[in-house]
Amino acid sequence: MVTQGYQALRALSARRRAPRLTVRLVTTDAERRACMDVLERVRGEELGRDALSGCRAPLCSDPDGFLDALYLCEVDGRVVGTVRATSAVAVKNDPSLAPDFRFDLDALGELTPRAFLAHRMALLPEFRRSGAALAMMSRLYRDAVRRGVLFCLIDCEPPLVRLYRQLGFVTVGDPYTAHGNVFVAMVLANQDVRGMVASRSPLLLDWARSGFPREDVGREWLAAYRQEHPSPGLTEASEAAGQVPFLACLSTQSRRTALRNATQVRLAPGQELFRQGDRARWVAAVLSGSVLCRQDGRLHAVRSAGRPLGECAWLERLPRPYTARAGEHGATVLVLSPSALDRVTDPTDRAVLEQVLHGGPRGAN
Repeated sequence: MVTQGYQALRALSARRRAPRLTVRLVTTDAERRACMDVLERVRGEELGRDALSGCRAPLCSDPDGFLDALYLCEVDGRVVGTVRATSAVAVKNDPSLAPDFRFDLDALGELTPRAFLAHRMALLPEFRRSGAALAMMSRLYRDAVRRGVLFCLIDCEPPLVRLYRQLGFVTVGDPYTAHGNVFVAMVLANQDVRGMVASRSPLLLDWARSGFPREDVGREWLAAYRQEHPSPGLTEASEAAGQVPFLACLSTQSRRTALRNATQVRLAPGQELFRQGDRARWVAAVLSGSVLCRQDGRLHAVRSAGRPLGECAWLERLPRPYTARAGEHGATVLVLSPSALDRVTDPTDRAVLEQVLHGGPRGAN
């Protein structure tokens, strides 16, 4: 175990953030305004949503408190990202601090004071590949571990689940809908070294630099909770999912590449998958059941197994033209992240894929 841990640490040394990236606590009103500008641009221009007052967190006058702090990420002096860290106790006492978060904090019991929520993360698109997101999560993780905090909680859309799993997070509970999009709650047991080694988490470096803290209570609680509350509503994509028409046309290698960055989501009857007007950031396909598509409140189309959802809006980066909601018997859908199809690089497969996705009647997409 120890040997594996050190091997993973060495393997991750080349993946750390560039020196010009800086993450620190917000301490001035000007910095807070800069964070608000980033959040409004990301939520407004990219997602088509309101900012939801995400950066109205108080300035962190007590850095050791870690109760409700705002962090910024800057590159060469420019604020390019922001994230908020709020204690689980604060969220439990005032749910308006994180109105979209659905995990039942009562389940943490006496460990609630030793958990925090990382939320309202926003990063300018041009810095998505810069390592800034990892830099922000690393700073939050380090601050939490040094204060003896056992859990980091997040909520994210299905296309991001795989990325957080690589950090060591695990899903808890079934997917839920908030402001018209599907989310899932995830938890990182901050000192679950076995889990982080298994996922080759870059956070292992921060754990090592924090003095190799070891406390098993967090890992044990999470293992017991997941055993009592399995979450079959969200799973990794199966080989069978590759038989949907727009993936079945690809070569075996390209299809496997796409599926590695895909997630299967089970929707309850009537549950929304996405909402009309939101920016399209991913594409989906129905695996079982049916999905009702309503445009301006009127039934527009019914999608059954094998049919894609929102592919034209996704390809052209347009707002969703309709609201997609599971039918009366629910539905299971395959959700593919932007990178899932971008990583299909074989020229022949790319051409076939684009032809298939563009091939349907525009009015139905």
